[in-house]
Amino acid sequence: MSSQNLWMINREDVTRTLKGLEPEIIQTIKTAYCLHDQGATSLPPSTFLRFPDHLANRIIALPAYVGGSQPVAGLKWIASFPDNLARGLPRASALVILNSTETGFPTAVIEGSMISAYRTAASAALVIGYLAPQYSSIGIVGSGVIGFEVLRFIARRDPDLNPLVKVFDLDLNRADRFIDRCQTLLGPMELEQSPTLAELSDCEILVFTTTSKEPHVGPDFRFRPGSTVLNISLRDISPELILRHRNIVDDIDHVNREETSVHIAAKMAGNLDFVTGTIADLVLGRIQPRNRIEDVVIVSPFGLGILDVALGQLVLERAIKIGLAKPIDDFT
Repeated sequence: MSSQNLWMINREDVTRTLKGLEPEIIQTIKTAYCLHDQGATSLPPSTFLRFPDHLANRIIALPAYVGGSQPVAGLKWIASFPDNLARGLPRASALVILNSTETGFPTAVIEGSMISAYRTAASAALVIGYLAPQYSSIGIVGSGVIGFEVLRFIARRDPDLNPLVKVFDLDLNRADRFIDRCQTLLGPMELEQSPTLAELSDCEILVFTTTSKEPHVGPDFRFRPGSTVLNISLRDISPELILRHRNIVDDIDHVNREETSVHIAAKMAGNLDFVTGTIADLVLGRIQPRNRIEDVVIVSPFGLGILDVALGQLVLERAIKIGLAKPIDDFT
């Protein structure tokens, strides 16, 4: 690929490019984690752009480099504006920009919201494969795009399982629409809306995908013994619960900032000894999923930029191959 080539891929074509590739996406995410563990990545801290008069809104820059046999560098620039939902717009919008590792020239501008959602869902499906290979119930807290994609990736990875899926959202109408969408697009599936979060406490897998800015799952909440908790939204769970259970993160330094549940717990404890290890430690067999069958495991993935650029590279290569990438010839 010439350093002068620049490709543009829109949201629809990202989705078309990745259709049916869930196993390959999960493998791409797994490889990125392992390369990061080997020191074959560069991952500066994410930069948060906040708005003093609208504290709920933010735009985050996630620069990253992933080495290996096909090195790639780039940036995810992702905005989160929760009030968009009331406007009939998606909460999140994003761009993924890729650069040549030989010349530094940009090689692609890709709509990034689906890349972000897919890599998050693929990461969830990856860790569930190690922590909960068999299950009969899933709880989804927050009925947005991330919750849907997590459920879709799990369903595609485990087509022979037919778990009961409980959905909780403060907006009951949104939860109803989520259930309808899942039943329409994911095939026959047993879903039910739960009026309270407490009703999800008996689920074997519990997934938090809200936009909460502070913990709302209090110290008295009781997870099912032996359950797997995906703390994807990072701030739902009280630090007391974090300290009470077994914890796995994607990167200790990255997750220990920005007032995540892990960050608050670390300040409370004065250390990070409560973190058992990383997702890479889990997939490489350096840590066991549980010491005891009744251990609750909380996975808190900060969401690393290496995942976005690695998946962006997969999108770029496939989109060019199948004719969905649009060249921009006069950019430089």
